[in-house]
Amino acid sequence: VWCQILADVLKQELYVYPDSETLPAKAIAFAALLGEGKIKNYGEITEKLQSDQSCLRYSPDKGHSDEYDIIYQKYLKLYPALKGM
Repeated sequence: VWCQILADVLKQELYVYPDSETLPAKAIAFAALLGEGKIKNYGEITEKLQSDQSCLRYSPDKGHSDEYDIIYQKYLKLYPALKGM
């Protein structure tokens, strides 16, 4: 649920990788390959990781995004009045 909320609020696709414990090691390896010129840019890396079939993708729901925008505007109006409480 939280991943979908985040995708809706940010209006961006969100990718969740199942092997989070090994992802930092992969990132370091990809950075080394990038430094050696064996990979052109970080876009290639993210495409490779996102094409992995075990990667979960959350797409933003426009209806929910619009609702969060309305709620956020209300928050921006209320915050200054409630800040000192």
